[in-house]
Amino acid sequence: MAVETRTFPAAGDTDLPGMATALAEWLIRDKGFSVKLNTRLHDGALLKLERTDFGRQLTGLAYTLDITLQRQGNAVTVTVDDGDFRNQALALGIGAFVLWPLLLTAGYGWISKGEIRGEVIARVARGLGAM
Repeated sequence: MAVETRTFPAAGDTDLPGMATALAEWLIRDKGFSVKLNTRLHDGALLKLERTDFGRQLTGLAYTLDITLQRQGNAVTVTVDDGDFRNQALALGIGAFVLWPLLLTAGYGWISKGEIRGEVIARVARGLGAM
């Protein structure tokens, strides 16, 4: 659905894989995500997380996040991709034809994805001392 990219100034010794691990731990502990991938890149780190099960798929509250932290000179670029329309598709399909209240939960899921994306970027900015 949405990809947001921000660039922040950072010291050359900033531990991006460590920051990615701390970010993953926060998302697991406070937001209920599970990690699918946490790997180092030659210039940073890549995280893939999800929060999904049948009930979340049915109600449109399934979330996926792909987070990339990359060093570019004296800056760090963070990219957060919060998945696509398919996370809410089941709820929208059923809601449109059978259970209209599922349209509300799918809409809430859509809005929540943007909030989580913003929280991730703010957390990275604080970790880099940019906020």
